[in-house]
Amino acid sequence: MLIRESADETLPAVGSPFPLADIDYIVQAAHGRMPMVQFGTTRPDPDPVFPYQLLHENLPPDDTFDDPVDYRVVFGDAERDVRPFVLRHLVNVSAMSLGGINHKLVSAIGSGLRGLGLVNTGEGGPDVHLATGADSVLQVGTAKFGLGTPILAGGRTYARLDLDRLAELVRGNDTIRLIELKLSQGAKPGTVSLPGTRVPPLVAQVRGVRAGEDAVSPPQHYELLAPTREEKYDRLCAWIDAVRRVSHLPVGIKLCVGRPQELTAMVDRFARTGSAPDFITVDSAWGGTSSANACIANYVGYGDVHDSVRLVDHVLRAAGLRDRVVVCASGSLHVPAHAVSAFAHGADAVFVARGFLYAAAAVNDVAVRLGVSPFELTHHDEETLATIDVARTAVGVRAYAERFDQDVRLLTWLLGRRSPRELDLSCLRRHDEREAGRA
Repeated sequence: MLIRESADETLPAVGSPFPLADIDYIVQAAHGRMPMVQFGTTRPDPDPVFPYQLLHENLPPDDTFDDPVDYRVVFGDAERDVRPFVLRHLVNVSAMSLGGINHKLVSAIGSGLRGLGLVNTGEGGPDVHLATGADSVLQVGTAKFGLGTPILAGGRTYARLDLDRLAELVRGNDTIRLIELKLSQGAKPGTVSLPGTRVPPLVAQVRGVRAGEDAVSPPQHYELLAPTREEKYDRLCAWIDAVRRVSHLPVGIKLCVGRPQELTAMVDRFARTGSAPDFITVDSAWGGTSSANACIANYVGYGDVHDSVRLVDHVLRAAGLRDRVVVCASGSLHVPAHAVSAFAHGADAVFVARGFLYAAAAVNDVAVRLGVSPFELTHHDEETLATIDVARTAVGVRAYAERFDQDVRLLTWLLGRRSPRELDLSCLRRHDEREAGRA
């Protein structure tokens, strides 16, 4: 007998859960315990998420791992009249917009990270994120939610960034440390839309849209509309300069790497004009905490964050910009070994999203070890909101962040380095036995 399913009841598929070894690490860390295994490794072989082994030294540096491994990254030190920001924490929160997750999770994660790393506001409006007091990356998406004015171009409604409103927001919030202009992300490069089911009244108010209706973002920024790629690159350079000038903050871009030729042309234009971003956030092709078009999220993009970061690092070096541009890695970096690989591939900073959702779910008794997705905790209905203890969640995500930072430092020491930024591909081996050495 055929088992039938009503089209009206069909829900989008939820991404595959993390390997149990990774979930187990996050759960134990979130509960304030040192993550342990018994009776051998619990890691799958082959590991579908992370194809690397870390290569330790049997005679590491003459320090104990309790001694601090040095880590310090300066954003914006190459620009005049810009307030630099010094990052000292090894794990930061990647963009999770209000709407993509609910307001209680936004409050809990921001509160938990206060005084530690950076929290990216995502593109959905910064109000709830900024209220937590955490050091923030203010992300500007194509819809400019809360920061833009509508404008028509080519028969489509776009949003133009209101520079005066941006400057006022920055002046009134000294925890805004960086500004990120999002060109694309791994889950949905070129298409961004928040379904109306995730737009309750609070989200609608912050985003300036109607409750229950899709919050649709244009496919690209109004500021970058131009007939040729070269003109688009020029406009991007000019826009970076304009935002930096009014905000007096380091300004960067976020992108999911697509064609390498496009990345090379863009970076070459940065070098020729002298208008490079202060940082580039590199997203993998697999990321995303909210909803996305399946054929895009599953098949579009250069690849995982490790290969993408390596390409960006190489292109920046070839253009003579590597010392000026901070490279941030974002996408499936939810345990310390993943972060170590990102640093070895050329990253300067690491941002995590879904790992924090797993930590939040673990301390709110979601059965993540049994395969229940943390996505269930992101919904906006009253029943879901009632299950979230904000104070307990803040403690859990902070415990995860602190343990993550400690263990990246431990692994760095075991690999014979005194800073994660000293790691390189000689510290890794792929499971297929090919040495992952720099070309």
